[in-house]
Amino acid sequence: MEKQTLNNELALLDVARTLTPLQRQILASLRDRGPGALLELAVRLLKFPEEIAEPLADLQTRRLVVGGEGAGAAIQLTATGEQLAARLRDTAFLQQLEPPKSPAGAELAGADARLTQLSLLQKLGDLALQDGDSVKASDYYKQALEVATQLSTQLPSSAPSAR
Repeated sequence: MEKQTLNNELALLDVARTLTPLQRQILASLRDRGPGALLELAVRLLKFPEEIAEPLADLQTRRLVVGGEGAGAAIQLTATGEQLAARLRDTAFLQQLEPPKSPAGAELAGADARLTQLSLLQKLGDLALQDGDSVKASDYYKQALEVATQLSTQLPSSAPSAR
């Protein structure tokens, strides 16, 4: 996977993690049924217009949707919004949004973000190595080692290792 593609994927993942279920529904509706005015979107989602106004405004601020300035003006997806809405239909992408399920339970909840960070640092190191930048790869691997060391002190001995 190219660096640009990986960066784009990671950016979409970061945005998707911050979306509410209602915002995801709005994006899906705009992608599946095309542009629509605020009232039409509300009807599609079986919500009151007031309920979707704030989440929709946030999507506009994030530049995922545009339009809707007038009473009947259509709201539509931007190119990034279209890309994100498509990815929200991808099962593999959706699985990345959920924290990994751990058998150790609640005490590992804080470690989930660190496991994700560890995985990303290792992948970035691998990409740098593929590009022939061993110095950058070494930096990423050192950071990954630090995270793994921190994790090993947090995880109970019965938990799987972060390899």
